[in-house]
Amino acid sequence: MLWDFPLNTGSGQSEGLNIHGIDFFRADPFKHLAREILQNSLDAKVDHIKGPVLVKFNHYRISSSRLPGKDELAHRFELCTKDTELSLKDKKFFEKGKDILSKDKIDLLKISDYQTTGLRGVLENKKEWKRLITKGGDSNKAVGAGGSYGIGKNAPFACSLLNTVYYSTFNIEGERGFQGVSKLASHIKDGSETRGTGYFRKEDFSPITDFNNIDPIFNRDKYGTDVYIAGLKAPEDWKDKVIKAVLDNFFVAIHEGKLEVEVDNQIINKDNLHELIGKYIYQDKNLLTNEFYEALNTDPIILPFEDLGHLEFYIHEALNYSRRVAMVRETGMKIFHLDRFPTGFYFSGVMIARGKELNELLRQTEPPTHDDWQADIHEDTKMASTKLKALKSTIRNKVREISHVDEEESVDLEGLTDFLPDLTNEGNPFGETDQKADETSDKPRGMKLKVRRGKNKLFGSINTPRQRKNPKSKPTPSNPPNPNPTPPDPKPKVPLKINRIRSRGTLEEGTYKVSIYPENKGTGYVQVKVVGEDAKAYNEPLNKVVEQGTDLELQIKNDRIGPLNFEAGIPKTIFVTLQNNMRCSLEVSVHES
Repeated sequence: MLWDFPLNTGSGQSEGLNIHGIDFFRADPFKHLAREILQNSLDAKVDHIKGPVLVKFNHYRISSSRLPGKDELAHRFELCTKDTELSLKDKKFFEKGKDILSKDKIDLLKISDYQTTGLRGVLENKKEWKRLITKGGDSNKAVGAGGSYGIGKNAPFACSLLNTVYYSTFNIEGERGFQGVSKLASHIKDGSETRGTGYFRKEDFSPITDFNNIDPIFNRDKYGTDVYIAGLKAPEDWKDKVIKAVLDNFFVAIHEGKLEVEVDNQIINKDNLHELIGKYIYQDKNLLTNEFYEALNTDPIILPFEDLGHLEFYIHEALNYSRRVAMVRETGMKIFHLDRFPTGFYFSGVMIARGKELNELLRQTEPPTHDDWQADIHEDTKMASTKLKALKSTIRNKVREISHVDEEESVDLEGLTDFLPDLTNEGNPFGETDQKADETSDKPRGMKLKVRRGKNKLFGSINTPRQRKNPKSKPTPSNPPNPNPTPPDPKPKVPLKINRIRSRGTLEEGTYKVSIYPENKGTGYVQVKVVGEDAKAYNEPLNKVVEQGTDLELQIKNDRIGPLNFEAGIPKTIFVTLQNNMRCSLEVSVHES
């Protein structure tokens, strides 16, 4: 077993550090890592096994001596630094790599998938094994699979300070294989120039199949594949970055039960998806996953799409929503957002493309980063352009249709009529009978609506004119100043504010999942009522209330649940079971304690 960097025979072109396709993924490496790894794992699912694909991300800080071929790899970094034509940036990379490999400990990120086939073709050194390990620029995936360029394999390298990744597999054909790949630069070894990419393998260039001399951390006992990123970037905050990327890009696959992910013991599945979106996404203004997830929980609109399949469209209207639609293929990965809807109708939506022919068309229009659909990538550009325009028009037309219906409806806001003219009093529509009326009277005052626009959202606030203040009283003998005034409270209590409340029924009759999104920290009681057919809310006896994550029953007293402690931006989820097992609508309110 050794690190082999093949010779650059025939005076071929020297290879630099930045020619490996890794730069595609440098800008946001953990986002691309999650997208590429999870997509590949979903593509490799064993069809006859029920249940979701499981992918685990685990960080280890191991002794650097356990890294296969560590000493030879460090020597190769040393040889790369001797290139006199290196740029300053590349020289810093190799110097840093030497330093990392000289330390006693090294950071390793292990990514493992389960319920998958593993990499097939190990002994033949072909099929999936060869395409991932030694063959560049080739995908040749089956219809309906995720990638079409074969460069997504470079995403893990963008997360490595050493540009070095190891692979271990145990496939459903009973084969085991292990190999390392390091993407450096051409260098001089024993007087001859090498290629830039090297492989840790057997001397006959075949993959390692005997694991007796490999550290046990690199072995597998279940079908699937492990990817090991050596010299992990950002070991302090990698976990949150991966979790956000998983939630943002695969919320559909997780919601549909196709995928489960574990990030250093944090499980992400369809049961806690809503909670984790609230925890990791809700306060991040750059991500819209919470809006899309709300839409995904509505009833779908089925839109037939020519003869290729159909579009499954979910839409949810809410004030200040972004007016964007997440475009998703059947794999369950979000590709991009469709935006620029010319309407004042605020909403978010999710479109899932269904049908093999439609998904194959879309797959062939995706760039290497899988973040768009581009007609000029397809071999039949004209046809692809026509289909993509028709797809987007189908979504835009449906939104326009829904927005027109919405705009025809009128809404009476309680209290707003106090600020509007009384049209029955034609002579004096604002009711001002005397211009010299007392300024402390209760006549309605004017209202101004001030609107400010953010990058993605619209915020509104209502301002009313300030009340005229009375002049300050001057001290008089009968009204002397207080020599010992009561000092104001230095920290006035901030009232509990709730952004929104969401409730929905569960599979168990009479039990409802209630999620409360607080804006700030505080303590309060929850009150739950049943909405009758007459649209009025009635008290209904509660059997029990359990807080999610603790499985502890909460106190119920005088129709109030709690008290509950709320933390800013972290949703609180409870399961409410009525004494009468019935399906109904709930009215949920929070009262500060």
